[in-house]
Amino acid sequence: MSEDTEHLRRRLFDCGDPELGAARAREHIPSVEVEIYPGIGHDLLWANPEQVIPRFLDFTDRHDPVRS
Repeated sequence: MSEDTEHLRRRLFDCGDPELGAARAREHIPSVEVEIYPGIGHDLLWANPEQVIPRFLDFTDRHDPVRS
């Protein structure tokens, strides 16, 4: 990753506040889809499978060119 790309990534997403990170992503990436799961970290698939798996499958159904 180039230094410029890494700097932009840090400015956009490494803010420590999920709502602020989501707002920044929405501002800079018009097609972004953001869902925040409060209190859950990087292990969200295992910590909250009943919400995350259906959301993931819905996303792939809408964006997987093989299924389209």
